[in-house]
Amino acid sequence: MAKIFVTGGAGYIGTHTVLTLLRAGFEVTVFDNLEFGSLEMLDKVEVLAGKEINFIKGDVRDYSEISEALEGTYDCVIHFAAYKSVVESYSKPLSYFENNVGGSLNLIKAMKQKGVKNIIFSSTAAVYGQPEVLPVNEKAKIIPLSVYAKTKAMVETILEEEIREGINSIRLRYFNVAGAEPSGKIGEDPSCLGNLIPRLFACLIGKHNLKIYGNTFPTPDGYQIRDYIHVVDLAEAHVSAMQYLLNNPANFGGTLAMNLGTGKGTSVMELLLEVEKVTSRKIAYEIIEAKPGEPVELYANPSLAKELLNWQARSNYLGIVETAWNWYKTCPEFSRFKD
Repeated sequence: MAKIFVTGGAGYIGTHTVLTLLRAGFEVTVFDNLEFGSLEMLDKVEVLAGKEINFIKGDVRDYSEISEALEGTYDCVIHFAAYKSVVESYSKPLSYFENNVGGSLNLIKAMKQKGVKNIIFSSTAAVYGQPEVLPVNEKAKIIPLSVYAKTKAMVETILEEEIREGINSIRLRYFNVAGAEPSGKIGEDPSCLGNLIPRLFACLIGKHNLKIYGNTFPTPDGYQIRDYIHVVDLAEAHVSAMQYLLNNPANFGGTLAMNLGTGKGTSVMELLLEVEKVTSRKIAYEIIEAKPGEPVELYANPSLAKELLNWQARSNYLGIVETAWNWYKTCPEFSRFKD
């Protein structure tokens, strides 16, 4: 049984991936400082999977903690631990570089010290900026616009160089992650408003004043277009990528970038209207001018993942909104909206 070490495994994407790993028969250790993660969510994952998780509280910014935690034999690391808000990254650039880049450097150094040779890196499609050609494939230029995207691009560069030191990696560039586990037992923290869908639902309970860019973009409805991928599809892709990495590192020269998305764009307004439809409630919002350099359209060409991993997204934005609502209705903040 392969042993997998997951940084940030108590967070939103991390818990869904840990659940998928456990269901696939892997032994999982989660390393998380619980700044954004939740032991309660990990407890629910154990119940859903019927298996136990080895949890270690620690911070990737502390080399001694990550080095001590990696003691033992691990077949692969899946690295989620990072700050991820594009908006916040502009106001806290040093924190983002320290955590996202510095933490990754600590992790890679510890891996080399402990003899762990394989890593799946949680990157982002934001490294592309505004691509010249859509759908964007992995050969597109890397032109990150935000501090957040720049930190991810820097770690990708480090991993590309580390193949000389025997570190094999797959760098997963995924698009806008949303939705929840179909049971409604785990999902995204309602207080984490870094992504659009949590903000849409937060508006329903008066926890957020929604501001959206538009309606002047050169798109069919004037609003930005993004590729929304269901978190369960994403979790399954991580497991498939890990298995491919463990079995075929020589096939791709030790490091590989791969897009994960649906291959289809959905506008911000389409998503807003779907949330209104599913919840039978109106969302108040304000239209504001976009920041300079804000990408107009961004959606994936995920053909490489299909070719190498036999993976493709099964859910679209309709399933994302439905499962997200199933989850939010279980949260105390939304208690008055229960059916």
